[in-house]
Amino acid sequence: MKSMMAVALSGGIDSLIAAKLLIQRGITVVGIHFLTGYETCNNPSPQQLTELLASRLGIDIHLMDAVQPFQETVVNYFVQLFCPDIFVGAHSESLHGL
Repeated sequence: MKSMMAVALSGGIDSLIAAKLLIQRGITVVGIHFLTGYETCNNPSPQQLTELLASRLGIDIHLMDAVQPFQETVVNYFVQLFCPDIFVGAHSESLHGL
């Protein structure tokens, strides 16, 4: 039976090369790309980019919506740790626009 591995694809070159090397070793690769809400590239969209990568690598790539968990566990933690004087809660109006 052929080995299978999931690779988190960030959009950078390192994860793409890792996926390609695994494919060259005969491993079935499934790509996963997490949407964080902080994507800066709208052209192509994350969906278009993953479709392009999938066709070039010959693998399935799945988009995972991680916007809410990323905000709650990464962004809010960062704000609490480095900006405690302005953090007043995840749903506060005073954080709007930061």
